Amino acid sequence: MTREELKKRLEELLLQRQDPMCIVIKGEWGIGKTYLWKEFIEAKNTNFKHIYISLFGKNSISDIKIDFVVQFFTKTSIFKKILGFFKNLDMPIPKFKFQTQLVLENLFSIIPHKQTRKIIACFDEFERMSKNINLLEILGFMSYLKDNLGCKVVAILNEDFLKENQDYSNVYARFKEKIIDFEVTLAPSTDENLSVVFNKLNPPDSIKNSMKKFIAITGNQLKNIRIIERMIRDAMHDFSFVNDLKIENEIKENLYLQFFSFLYPYIKYQISPENFIQTITNILNKKEKSFVQNQEALEDPIINQIAYQIYSDNLGNIDFSMLQLMETYTTSGGLNEPQKEEIKKYLENKNSAYNISKKIENLINELIYNFNKPANEIYNEAKEFFNSEEIKSLFIQYEMFFI
Repeated sequence: MTREELKKRLEELLLQRQDPMCIVIKGEWGIGKTYLWKEFIEAKNTNFKHIYISLFGKNSISDIKIDFVVQFFTKTSIFKKILGFFKNLDMPIPKFKFQTQLVLENLFSIIPHKQTRKIIACFDEFERMSKNINLLEILGFMSYLKDNLGCKVVAILNEDFLKENQDYSNVYARFKEKIIDFEVTLAPSTDENLSVVFNKLNPPDSIKNSMKKFIAITGNQLKNIRIIERMIRDAMHDFSFVNDLKIENEIKENLYLQFFSFLYPYIKYQISPENFIQTITNILNKKEKSFVQNQEALEDPIINQIAYQIYSDNLGNIDFSMLQLMETYTTSGGLNEPQKEEIKKYLENKNSAYNISKKIENLINELIYNFNKPANEIYNEAKEFFNSEEIKSLFIQYEMFFI
């Protein structure tokens, strides 16, 4: 389902129907399931109380119950009285903490059922739950909330979590029909997830266009919101000076495109730019793939598309000095001011080369297509241009790039 289709379905099940139920929201890792859920629940003004339970950091089913109880009572007037009671207790901190945990867990059994029927409880981050907790315990707790307390229960489940854990997969398959009423799968388009990140971060057009191009040349396969957001945040924060330069947008976008192409392998697989380039070279030369040991990375279609684009020069000419700077950035976590100045100088030089190439292109077009202009006049313009200080300086100091 697209994001809007899933939101509509959740509204039908959770808000329009009165019966208790358990819904599982499935989807790939990082596809935006949690983001969509929070966006959905915050946008709806209903009589339901929303309880969100992250399984990350929980070491027992008691921890989960306590989290549920605390969130429930903080949303009711009873909480202030209970909190005042504990504040007035005169006991040592360790004992106070123990007694508090014990009482909170016991409070679970006396929650008024009339109020629990207006609860939507969401369980998330199954893939980060402690090994001390059994998946069956959590499913059992979810079933208790639905069947005994009349809650509506939602579980946000990473599909890879089940694929990579056979024991969990078996437990889920065995008890799914008894506990789960509906399964819905989030499968948004790339454009949908890009819109989510763009609306959230509001990056400049040069970064927007570069990310769109990066996703297009890698086959529109990158839908992971976390990775997209991380890449754009890094570009906005650490390379903001690039957007401020008075150079052609195409030059800026080309640098951001190269940046994204090296950042993706590093974020997902910790592959440094130099090792990535060396691996591409080795593969093309049919040598051993020794610089990247991660087989998953070698089989990643996005990695393979990036490698192909680099090999085909579709990302622009990658200068060795820029490769070193990208290596420094990823491995050390940033760039110092001299390194930023080096990038500025590189881009300004490339911008000059870009403008010169455009002038040459215009001269050639005039020579071929402008029949109203005498050839000797075009020749004199070309001669004057190639003898100019601008082009002499460029040839002497730098390598010329034709974009």
